[in-house]
Amino acid sequence: MNVKDLYRATAIMKNYEEDVQENDTLNIPLNIIDEEDNQRKSEYHEIQKWINCEDENIRELIYIKEKLKNKKQVKVYTDGSLETTLTENIMGFGWVIPEVKDYERLTFRGNIKNFPSSTRAELMTIFTALIVMPKRSKVIIYTDSACAIQNIKIITKQINTRKIWTENKNPVILQMINDIVQERRLKIICHKAKHTQEINTMKSRTP
Repeated sequence: MNVKDLYRATAIMKNYEEDVQENDTLNIPLNIIDEEDNQRKSEYHEIQKWINCEDENIRELIYIKEKLKNKKQVKVYTDGSLETTLTENIMGFGWVIPEVKDYERLTFRGNIKNFPSSTRAELMTIFTALIVMPKRSKVIIYTDSACAIQNIKIITKQINTRKIWTENKNPVILQMINDIVQERRLKIICHKAKHTQEINTMKSRTP
């Protein structure tokens, strides 16, 4: 083999090694990234199936759902309250899950416009909390709304769900709660409780 052919062979081998290295560094991570992207998309659409809200809120719910995925029992402290402005009625709501880790608590806040009702806000609070719950988990809800608890009993006591539409002022939200409880096979327990330190802390941190 002459010198010219030797240089050519060396160049071919070098290009081959660079191609292999490039494939090794790109193909494997890309496959992982694709799987992660598909997982995120699946989680995004799963939450979007239940609620129509801003992308930022959906990302918050996805994050919380991931943190809770291995939990068998979750305690939730809820707060649905009515705030009125000159131009529109806004129902603010929020919830806290304080026991994920010793140093971490999970919170979520949102609001509903029009058709003001503190009970409706409380039911929406409960509904958004249920969106992030693991399947077959036990959910213990602490709320200061006796009306919301009475509404939830229609589901937890397996009363004929036709009562949701015939004997209730908030049938749409209650039906959504019923659907997600049935789909995820959740066990719901509600307790009447005053606002706790967790809720007050959440409020103080909200602008």
